Amino acid sequence: MKHDIEEQAGALVLRLQGRFDAASAPEIKQLLKDQVGAGNTRIVLEISGVDFMDSSGLSVIVTCQRLAQSRGGDLRIAGAAESVKSILELTRLSRVFELDSDVGEAISRLPPKSRKSGR
Repeated sequence: MKHDIEEQAGALVLRLQGRFDAASAPEIKQLLKDQVGAGNTRIVLEISGVDFMDSSGLSVIVTCQRLAQSRGGDLRIAGAAESVKSILELTRLSRVFELDSDVGEAISRLPPKSRKSGR
């Protein structure tokens, strides 16, 4: 899996491309945990380039969202392809995550920076 990370409008944007599965999930999970630990709690996962996601990828997203929220932030999902949307709907995670069409929309829906988040 390829990934790119940048800061945009006070949020951490992680762009993923490829398969988000058992092989790639541990690396992405550690990356996100390190970022939240460093105070980056306003996170957007831009996944328009993700062509496959399994339960390992879903677990990473849920775990990191909870971690970010526990520190006053949130994790949003932007640009999900139809195949990934279907997985989120089948697992009922579409009820947990509101899917944003693009990074700008996701950033606008993140909570404001707070003292608790450190950013």
